Amino acid sequence: MKKFLIGITIVISAFIFNSVTEAAQVDQLSEEELDYLYNNLNFNEKKIEAMPLMDLKALVEGQAEIVLDFDEYYNVEEPNDAEIQPLALTKSDLNLWGNVYKFNDSDVSGYTKFMAMSTFRWLKTPVWNLSDKIAIGLPTGIGIFYKTSNGNISGFSSYTAIFDKSNDKLLSYTDQYNVPAPGNYNINNGVASTHDLKLSLKPNQVNGGYVSQYFYIPNANTGKGRKANVQFEYGHRTVAGSVGLSFGVGGLGVGITQHYRTEILPYAEEFNY
Repeated sequence: MKKFLIGITIVISAFIFNSVTEAAQVDQLSEEELDYLYNNLNFNEKKIEAMPLMDLKALVEGQAEIVLDFDEYYNVEEPNDAEIQPLALTKSDLNLWGNVYKFNDSDVSGYTKFMAMSTFRWLKTPVWNLSDKIAIGLPTGIGIFYKTSNGNISGFSSYTAIFDKSNDKLLSYTDQYNVPAPGNYNINNGVASTHDLKLSLKPNQVNGGYVSQYFYIPNANTGKGRKANVQFEYGHRTVAGSVGLSFGVGGLGVGITQHYRTEILPYAEEFNY
């Protein structure tokens, strides 16, 4: 069985609102919901705090199962103003994790429901007050489609927030994104998220964020040990400017633009569908 890979990347229009301290996610879930998340989906308190409550509840209600899981640490070496250094990656400074979930209960007849999600957590304060981007690359050759509403892709969620690095609690949202902005997504290639990092943080605070997208595959195409690929990318601009997007043709998809001042942290994996 062939494996299909398409670079799907995400940028969204945002509305910014006043930061409001949020109640802990674990306090808003029932014992039964927590039991399912902990014992069936390998959640810990850090991952529960990072995922929006509506998505946590959707996983439980849909009796979801894990078909892909990763958890990586990176080092992003940011050059100073005087000299642009080559970039190097080691296991520290930025934590990026993600999953693909398969639902046993779908809201679209004849299709199996999935969700791809990724979360980042900075372990230090970035040097530059810039916007980072997250990309999720999904296959289109297996009949994936996205629900739409009012001319936009729906089933999408994204936020940027401040976390307490001592206990992983979400302290406040700084940006929240509702739908992908027209012109920054392609219905055939996918979606992408933008995250505005904050520099004015207290010593115990770090930047973090989240993006997820629901998608559907025809039941006729699922099962029988079939596999596909997914690629997650985190793009960080190390000096002035912004992380760019490349809109591919001929099945190349959407991806973060290669640039010597942009650090791209990729993670590719396969999943059963």
